[in-house]
Amino acid sequence: MSKHKARQQARIVSAAMEVIQNEGLSRVNMSKLAEAAGMTRQTLYNHFPDVESIITATLQMHGEAMQKHLAETTDAAEGAIAKLLAFAAFHIEAAAFGHENISLEAGLSAKGRAHVADYERAAFSLLESFVLDGVSESGDAVIITHLVQGVINGGVTATTQNPAQKAEILRALEKAILAILS
Repeated sequence: MSKHKARQQARIVSAAMEVIQNEGLSRVNMSKLAEAAGMTRQTLYNHFPDVESIITATLQMHGEAMQKHLAETTDAAEGAIAKLLAFAAFHIEAAAFGHENISLEAGLSAKGRAHVADYERAAFSLLESFVLDGVSESGDAVIITHLVQGVINGGVTATTQNPAQKAEILRALEKAILAILS
């Protein structure tokens, strides 16, 4: 792929992310994407066959960026418990910033839902590795991981609904995670 084509596709994907964040997934169409990208609809069609392929590319790019940032965030923490708490804080920050949309999958094709599911599986595996490293006593790490994931998901939902209370939610989330692990 030429540099020009790669730049154009990145511009389209960036515009798609902007439209999704500002207007929601259900409002994405080629006309809005062309306007946001500063291109004609024909230029969009020269790079992508349809809206769904643009959304899929956007989800893939966003998921890869989120996974990279999550890895950087957790790698910076020392020890399994600190990594677990960094994992939780990452998701709370993402929710406060608007990156968590619990109903996103409803508007996606099977391919789009598969990208979301891939991210969720990778995040669960990472979370499970932190639980395995942090739980020294006998216990079912998978069950503990599901409990921690449930608490984090609850924190994400609370933060999505009340972003101004992010700090309080994060403190409560940390207490809950430590209680599960004890």
